[in-house]
Amino acid sequence: MYKRKEKENQSPMSDEKLSKKKNNSKSAPDDTSTAINTSILSNEAMNENGTPKKNERRFMVCHEILDTEENYLRILKVLIEVFKKPLEMRIKHSERNSKDVERDLLSLKELNTLFMKITPIINAHAYIQEALQRSISNWNNNNLIGKIWADFALDLERVYPPYINSYDDILRTLDYCEFNKPKFHEFLKQAEASPECQKNSIRDLFIRPVQRIPSVLLLLQELFKRTEKNNPDHHWLKLAIEQLKGVLEYVNIIVFNIFKKN
Repeated sequence: MYKRKEKENQSPMSDEKLSKKKNNSKSAPDDTSTAINTSILSNEAMNENGTPKKNERRFMVCHEILDTEENYLRILKVLIEVFKKPLEMRIKHSERNSKDVERDLLSLKELNTLFMKITPIINAHAYIQEALQRSISNWNNNNLIGKIWADFALDLERVYPPYINSYDDILRTLDYCEFNKPKFHEFLKQAEASPECQKNSIRDLFIRPVQRIPSVLLLLQELFKRTEKNNPDHHWLKLAIEQLKGVLEYVNIIVFNIFKKN
């Protein structure tokens, strides 16, 4: 289990763009969306002019946070289930011809470079998704959505920098193996054509962790706007936003250093 800690008296830090690299993502649902689905609300939850009441608008943003979290977890699990595990099985089943496998498919070192930093992120977000699901399934307008993110901020600070720090190595390894290893190239073509990938390349999936913290921040800031000051979640949302800005700034420093080297 991850330790749930709270950061106190942390001042807000400025947002920066995480990456200057373009993402050519195709058709996977966009977890950066803050569009709100009004169809989940009853007539009683709407004002006379057809707009949602403030409390219901808060619920809708919370629902959007949960939806994007579930989609994000699905994307990360595709990397493991559709790509990592099948490659791992092929490597293990070809131990007798390990040199041929390393030459044509992938070495164990290359496999670890590509996928080793994904699992800790999945584990952290699985706890967050479970807590969000529990809170939203038993909805009360005073539910502490901000506290969920504040409680896990230290875990996010722990699992994201290693991935971001290795992101450049991931892309270089991917480019090298795809160009120089015919069996790996063929494997990628088949895996990317699977329904689970929704017409996205492995590169489209690898960029998602780089995008997730800015996405969460946007949603929490939107939720903060729709939360009354006398709501107990108001304090927790403010704290969570400050903490995630701290995580984002730390990640941005890593990204800046990567681009500086290149």
